[in-house]
Formats: sequence, structure tokens, C-alpha cells
Amino acid sequence: MRHTFNKVYLFVTALLFAVGIILGEEIIQTRGTVPLPRTLLTEASAEENVENTPLNDAPENAGAKSKDPIAQVFFDRSFLSIEESLILQKRREIGTQTKVAVSRVAPAPRNVLITDVKNGELVTITWDIFIAPPQKVLIFRSDDGGASTLVGEVAGTEPGYHDTAIKIGSRYSYTLQSLSEDGEKSGTAGPIITGPIEDLVPPTPPFLITYTFEDNGVILKWSDPTATDLDHISIYRSSVKGDVGEKIYEVLPGVQTYTDAGVEDGRTYYYFLKSEDKNGNQSINEIVEKRVGNPAIFTPVF
Repeated sequence: MRHTFNKVYLFVTALLFAVGIILGEEIIQTRGTVPLPRTLLTEASAEENVENTPLNDAPENAGAKSKDPIAQVFFDRSFLSIEESLILQKRREIGTQTKVAVSRVAPAPRNVLITDVKNGELVTITWDIFIAPPQKVLIFRSDDGGASTLVGEVAGTEPGYHDTAIKIGSRYSYTLQSLSEDGEKSGTAGPIITGPIEDLVPPTPPFLITYTFEDNGVILKWSDPTATDLDHISIYRSSVKGDVGEKIYEVLPGVQTYTDAGVEDGRTYYYFLKSEDKNGNQSINEIVEKRVGNPAIFTPVF
């Protein structure tokens, strides 16, 4: 639309210019040479000076200047009007151009490593430290082939994430993304699959074990370990030193005491207590020795 308007404008102006030249020549032919008024000469001189400025620098082939001062003034004014119109139109186009904001999208995490620590409680996720950290790192997880959901997010300066909401025997697929300050998400890193989740770490053994002898037998007491998956405490008894012996009882978590009534006076017994979790992992323990009845005769020191 703008180009069409400019062409029409140039055509009309050129037509008027041609008419002005013709009229000027007719005046000269009919009246002869007429001195140009001082005010008109001054205005013509000023218009010629304008041609030397960058705004009004007309091409040499734009049209030969007429020897008629009246036609020359008309030409100058017409050309200046056209040039100024084009300049103003160009300025309007530049002023209305839309500014496009360029946002920097953070790169996705690199060298992502998923590790099952084999305790049934934790999966660690690590990645390379960013040179220019994003605002956040988003962690998505799919459980056993299901839909992927957001399970965690950390600051872009963090080098990893701990996923504790896991189940033994499950398989997980992790996908990571970076989130820039502008809210733009990066491409994805992953999916990376791990599992089935295992628990190979044994619980700690019972501690603070004490024992006393009473008429009804040997009373054992202890403190349970803090393992969240503790299933029971197994009690073993042997009459041979260094031998674990046979299991005589299982005690549920929280009881923390047992009375062994099947003992004989004058014999020595060895007790062995084990913690066992729900996955069958057993603790490693030391054997506790207890002699039932009167101690061995000793030689007094005077």
C-alpha cells in the first residue's frame, strides 16, 4: 500500500512540475526576460543552498535545472517535498518495527548419573556443574513405565538430587530439564532407567546388651537399631564358645528384652543377637558369654 502511494505521489508531482515548466516558458516567450524580484531571488538562493545538505542531496540525473528562475524554484520545492516525504515515511516504518526480545535458554544437564545405593531407601542423581547455572533443575520420574511426573527440583547451582520416595523392586525412569530465569525450559536429559531397586545393606546390630541371672533364667536386654525396615531380633544360644548355636527366639521391634528359662545351673552359655530387616539382610554381631550359677572358685588375695 505504501509503495503504491509513493508512486502516485511521484507521478502527480512530476506532472505538476512539467506544467510549471511549460507555463514558465510561455511567460518568457510572451513577455520577454523579466527581472526576478529580490525576494524571489533570495528564496531561490536559499533553496539552492539546501541542496548541499545531506537531507536535500538530489541526484544529478534527477532532472536538468531550468534556466528560468521561476521554474527552478518550483523544481527545487517539488524535489524537496518528495525527498522529505520519503524520509518521513521511512522513519515511520522504522519506528513501528516490533522489537523481539531474545531470551537465552539454559542447556540441559549433562552427564547425568543415576545410582541405586542398594539400601532400599535412596537413589542419587548427579550431573555436571553448569558454567552458567540456570534458575532450577527439574527432575521427572516414571514409575514402572507409567506417566512421568515432577518429583523434585533444585537450584541450578546444585550438583545433584536425592530421591527417597522409592520402593524396593520397582523400576524408575528419570528425565531432567533446566529452567532459565525467563521460565524457558531446556531440552531433556534422559530418560535414564534404574532398577529394580535393591536392599543389600544389613541393619546395624542390637546394642547396649546386658544380661542378668535370676531364678527363672537368664534375662537379656538390648536397644534396637534405628533401621526403618527392621523386622525382628533373632536370639541364638550355644554352649560352645565361638559357635553361633541355634535360634531360640525372635523378638519384634520395640520389645528389647527376652528371658531364657531353658538353662541349667552351673553351665556356661553363649548368646548371639542379630538384627534382620524385611529383605532378609542380617547384622554382624559378637557373641556374648554368660555363666549361669556360682562363678568358678578363685584364690583370695590377702
